[in-house]
Amino acid sequence: MKRTPSNMNAYLLINLVLVGLLLIGIWRGQAPFDTVVRLPSLLLILVIINTILIFRDSIFPGGNADTGSRAKNGSRFSKRQAATASLRAALNSRSAGNDATLPADALGTLLGISGQSGMCLFVLDESGSFARLAACGAVPPQISSARFILQGGELCLRHPAGLGDEMLCRWGTAPRAWRHDSAVTVLSMFCIPLIIETTARGLLVSIAKADGPSLPQKIDPETCALFLESALARWQTSIRAAEGRALDPQTGLQQVECFKEAFETEVERSERYHQNLTLMLVDLAPCDDLLPAQRDALRQAVSAALRDSLRRLDQAFVCSRPGRFSALLTETTSDVASLVTDRIRQAFSIRIGDLRSLQPRLAIGTASYPADATHGEGLREKADEALAEAIRCGKPVVAYESIHSCAADKEKTE
Repeated sequence: MKRTPSNMNAYLLINLVLVGLLLIGIWRGQAPFDTVVRLPSLLLILVIINTILIFRDSIFPGGNADTGSRAKNGSRFSKRQAATASLRAALNSRSAGNDATLPADALGTLLGISGQSGMCLFVLDESGSFARLAACGAVPPQISSARFILQGGELCLRHPAGLGDEMLCRWGTAPRAWRHDSAVTVLSMFCIPLIIETTARGLLVSIAKADGPSLPQKIDPETCALFLESALARWQTSIRAAEGRALDPQTGLQQVECFKEAFETEVERSERYHQNLTLMLVDLAPCDDLLPAQRDALRQAVSAALRDSLRRLDQAFVCSRPGRFSALLTETTSDVASLVTDRIRQAFSIRIGDLRSLQPRLAIGTASYPADATHGEGLREKADEALAEAIRCGKPVVAYESIHSCAADKEKTE
């Protein structure tokens, strides 16, 4: 079988030297190193040397110095290829709709293949700080209590207890992977920046075992980055798909089926952490007697007013009736809820525009935990009663506690 030389550059250099000597001899009319050796002898020497170089593996089988290195490189390549195949299998084996735990599962798979001591996966949030999304293995306390921050395009490590900050690298010009040995704490880590769908940013932090190989010695960092970026992109896609199924296509608010679970969750959280919670019900009139286009335009105006007026942690829902809406105001007392209802009414008044001739009206009823009720069903009953009072009396906003206070004041007056 024809064999291709493994190092053609060395052969080329030797041939150039010999040809150079031959040309010098021809130019001078004699060999440069011996007046007895002439042109035929030089050609013969050139043929013999090239033959030895080309067939040296067969002539000197015991002198093949690079056979071991080629075998070692081939073994290393086979191991990395097997690791890549395992990572691909870990992603492809997951069934559709089962991506809720994908970041943690992907990080655990990568930890098992790379043989590291511990790994952490971070995602950049709106404040410019990296929030920990998943962790596995033995994570040192220096990582658990520290924060990674992106400021002015620089990735910084902020140590706890006022130990100061360390600049790791420029994010825009950072290499694909880099090692950081902290000068503040006894910490050595390997970091890989991640880009998720061109906008979101993530960070992989790997801690090697004591006296063990680092991450690049076990698996290609580029492979790690591509694997985690694919897993995170798939995870975010599944989240958006779930949110799309939970939203009403016309108003953009959450579906009525989502209200029960969200309401029970918020009531339990309020009970556990002794926090306030306000349930707000909104009624739009007129609604049922309008043309479909007019009704839809008014419902969209209400939903836009709710989205613009509520905080990020608050939730708004459509109800089974077309003109009815509900909202959960977390950590909100009745006084704060009154301010929120004013913002909603103002935003709605601005958005109705040409529909003002229909004389649309919003009636809002609120009930708060624990001032009005100490359990979920009681809170819903009180909110329904407050909304019914607002509709009956033609008031824009009625809080449940004001119903009985007004009744008490009326009895005192009589």
